[in-house]
Amino acid sequence: MRLGRPPAPVGTNTGRAVRTRLAVPPRGTADRHWHRHRTPAGDPLLGARFTIPALPPAFVRRPRLLTRLDAGWGGPVTLVSGPAGAGKTVLAASWAAERKRRGAVVWLTTEPDNDAPGVFWAYVLEAFRHHGVPLGEGIGTPSSADHVDRSMLTRLAAAMARLPRPVLLVLDGFDRVRSREVAAGLQFVVSHACPQLRLLLTGRLEPLLPLHRYRAAGRLPEIRGADLAFTAEETALLLRRHGLAPSTETVAALSVRTEGWAAGLGLCALAARRADDPCGPHSPHGPRGSLPDEDAVGDFLLAEVLEPQPADVQDFLLRTSVLDRVHPELADAMTGRDDGARTLPALARANAFVERAGGSRWYRYHPQFAELLRTRLRFREAALEPELHRRAARWFADAERLGEALPHAVAAGDGEFAADLVIDDLAIGRLLTGPESGPLVDTLSRLPADRRDGAPGPALVAAACALAREDTGSCLAHLERVRCATPAPGNGDRPAAQLSLALIGLLAGGREDSADAVREDAENSVRDIRDLLEQLPGRRREAHPEIRALLLYGLASARWRAGDLAGAERTFREVLEACAAPVTGTLRIESLGRIALIECVRGSLEAGEEHARQAIGAAVDGGSPSARPPGTAHLALASAAADRHDLPSARHHLRTATGFAGALLDPVVGTESAVVRSRLELAEGNARGALAIVEAAAEERARSAGRQGVSWPWLEQRIAFARSAARPAPVLLEPLTDREHEVLAHAARMMSTREIAAELCLSANTVKTHLQSIYRKLSASRRGEAVRRALELGLLRQSGGRPG
Repeated sequence: MRLGRPPAPVGTNTGRAVRTRLAVPPRGTADRHWHRHRTPAGDPLLGARFTIPALPPAFVRRPRLLTRLDAGWGGPVTLVSGPAGAGKTVLAASWAAERKRRGAVVWLTTEPDNDAPGVFWAYVLEAFRHHGVPLGEGIGTPSSADHVDRSMLTRLAAAMARLPRPVLLVLDGFDRVRSREVAAGLQFVVSHACPQLRLLLTGRLEPLLPLHRYRAAGRLPEIRGADLAFTAEETALLLRRHGLAPSTETVAALSVRTEGWAAGLGLCALAARRADDPCGPHSPHGPRGSLPDEDAVGDFLLAEVLEPQPADVQDFLLRTSVLDRVHPELADAMTGRDDGARTLPALARANAFVERAGGSRWYRYHPQFAELLRTRLRFREAALEPELHRRAARWFADAERLGEALPHAVAAGDGEFAADLVIDDLAIGRLLTGPESGPLVDTLSRLPADRRDGAPGPALVAAACALAREDTGSCLAHLERVRCATPAPGNGDRPAAQLSLALIGLLAGGREDSADAVREDAENSVRDIRDLLEQLPGRRREAHPEIRALLLYGLASARWRAGDLAGAERTFREVLEACAAPVTGTLRIESLGRIALIECVRGSLEAGEEHARQAIGAAVDGGSPSARPPGTAHLALASAAADRHDLPSARHHLRTATGFAGALLDPVVGTESAVVRSRLELAEGNARGALAIVEAAAEERARSAGRQGVSWPWLEQRIAFARSAARPAPVLLEPLTDREHEVLAHAARMMSTREIAAELCLSANTVKTHLQSIYRKLSASRRGEAVRRALELGLLRQSGGRPG
């Protein structure tokens, strides 16, 4: 199987057809050097092949690669290999142009007709003449396309060895030459003409030279596809050379999308320049960093990479394109063939946008190539795509790779199979905690929860996903659907399904008729879950340490909801002991946050702050979107900061705490948030606002208690504390004058300003001045408030007169 190049079309002057023709000069020619400008077949030598390609207008000089080429100048062979459009020729041309200013450079662009030894060496000899490197007379020229005498190569090597200074021979696209005779002849000349002759070879495939010898001796400088990939800085410079002004986000997006592939970057830049709106959303100028239309990229990959492949290889690529990464055995399952172990390495060696993933047996396709393949699959065989996803899902499931099986099961539309995988593997716990939680929930949330056949699995998984999103209402609705399903889980044949149902119910809360009912239901659920765990194989239990941690967390949460904070704290500490495995990281963070809040509000500030910082630090170190610091940790720090009169810190942590979804629905969190907010308002002199916050919290707690029959004495104590702080005893800032006493007494009788002025023989403005002074001294904002403060201070009798 030959990869990377289509077979030669019938009727072309390549291959064996050329080798049978002799170099016969045309009749009547007077040029005795005619043969120097012709191939052995008599065809003219094409001068364009000797020209160093001009650098593109948007050329980006890449010193990091040129330095590596300079460092390899002393060796006999330097290799630049990579996929189509990787920038091999541009790099070689830029280096050759720089070396030509310092020494001799001979350039030859090879083509498929150079497979004929006579044609290849005729072009080599003419390349030296074209670039002004004299080899002297007596070497001779090939007399046939099919063969070159060893004596001619000997004379050529000897002539090159006598050159006054080293010469660089660049053979661009040398992978097009697959003749072993040509490769053997070139190796002979290089080995005998070195050090005066140095080779620079470019191509997609490795040449047939004995490169292993050079590698073993450390004498083969190589620049491969990964080295040719543009860095972010080079990408930004390339886009600017195209007249664009990309944002940092655009550069990052293009770097990820193209993986630094030179042709992909250039085509995207050209598409952006042709856009009607160069600053629109599809331009690298765009504010969102989105990518331009990539039809040109697809056309390039189609013509240069996919279509040249044999039909069986194209079919292989299309059928495996639905995978993010490909294993030979998985490829066989997708194609129904047994050639995966041969095809994948061959594609990788051919630089056909397939590369090996590290040192494993897995392979991956370039993102843009994979997208082309998937688009072509949908266009040509749309009905096949679900079946391919189904095959992939079952292969990954058999290999016990749940995280990779589920996306394919969902893509295949096989919701029941996906749900069964989650339930039977006990992966319900992984949806609720651990680094995989977010991606798994996102994947499974695309499954429909309702099924016409009444299968309960999808609804059970939907309940877990809703709980992971803190949507308790939807979770309870899905659980009710599961309990009413036919067949319902729980006939003794699927303990994993019963366990999943019980665990989700425990964590969701559900029934809260009274504090005793909450605790009793939770304890019963914990016993049931432990019994179900014992029915499962020991290996399965050991593989899921999060189940024990989750059931303890559910019990602690139930005690928290029931108002038993002392019991909740003890159980949350048990959760911490059960959270040794990385998969339980989220539970550890949440438990630390709740312990911290309990400690801070009961006055153990140092311990509470330490646990809160541990929760926040663990979330930062977790490196997962699901591992975020809980609102309870920030609320604990806000409460502690308020106690220490550190108002800026209290405000900061309070804002962070109340930003978490569902935080204020928790009675403990909601009440303590109100207490801290009230204390902050009071610190700013807004006693009325502070009291309003406390009273609103008290009303909410009363409604909750009436609705659920749960009493929270601890919360009532916190509300009473905040209420007393928000109602300080009135203070007289400055004694009232006799005239102010008189004005206040008349104001207490609900007399108007004009009436008070007439009664006291004063002007209305003078009365207003006295009233403003009274308000200031009594810390009041209006007349009614001033009268109430005066009564509380004993400055007025109920009848309105001044006290004796």
